[in-house]
Amino acid sequence: RVDRREARCEGNDYGRWLVRLLIADIAPTEIEELQHVLLRNQLAHNVSHTLPKDPALKDLMMDRPVLSREERQDHALRFFAGAKTGLKLTLMIFKAMSYCREHWTLSQLDAVLGVPHENVRQDFQQCVKSIQRVSSYADFFSALPGAAGL
Repeated sequence: RVDRREARCEGNDYGRWLVRLLIADIAPTEIEELQHVLLRNQLAHNVSHTLPKDPALKDLMMDRPVLSREERQDHALRFFAGAKTGLKLTLMIFKAMSYCREHWTLSQLDAVLGVPHENVRQDFQQCVKSIQRVSSYADFFSALPGAAGL
């Protein structure tokens, strides 16, 4: 018998991959490649998650392939509204990965049992506050570490 929670994870194992990526001991170039793959996966998942909740958006996209600038902006806002939680979590993980790789080695994290120093905690709190203010795809991509390569 298959547990429903496990069955759901098989199709989209994004959360598990992010954790593995955070603690993986692999080259930074490989991390960047994996981040791009995971980000594309997250954006595709956003579409499959958002469209069923907003059938009118799906109908508009199917009926009118050529849209005005205002319509495209409206679609982007509607997609972001349906996907913002996943995008913000993605941003948090990517920022944590970037911060850890810049400031800590795995052996340093092991030495303190993964408990950060006070200054790291304060940096993390500021990071979380900045992510909470993300309100559009433009904000998301501006805040995404390494977004220039996307």
